[in-house]
This record gives sequence, C-alpha cells and structure tokens, in this order.
Amino acid sequence: MQPYNSQWPQKYADETARLTPIFGAAMVEMHYVASTAVPGLAAKPEIGILAVISTGLAGGVDPIA
Repeated sequence: MQPYNSQWPQKYADETARLTPIFGAAMVEMHYVASTAVPGLAAKPEIGILAVISTGLAGGVDPIA
C-alpha cells in the first residue's frame, strides 16, 4: 500500500491512450477502477482499467469479462 499519488490519473490516461488503438472498433468504453481511482485513498500502485468491448455478435454489445 502507498499513499495516494496524484500521478495515478495521468497514468490511467496514458494507458487508455495506449490501449484504445489495440482494441480498435471493438472498443465500447474504458473505465478507471480500483483503489487508485479514488482521490486521497492509499492503494496498491496498480492502475485498474476495465475495457468494455463488443464482440459484434447479433448486432449488440456483448461485453467480454
């Protein structure tokens, strides 16, 4: 555990920018999750990212867990 680091949101933004092109058109949305996403909260220094992607099945959005 570490004290809150004000650079964590920027690290999330950097990783989102790096990952978005990898998923391409399948990308539906990206979420910043876990304890580093909570300002002021001590956390393990791991940036939690939840990527919601579409499989394209049946014309709908089918998130892959």
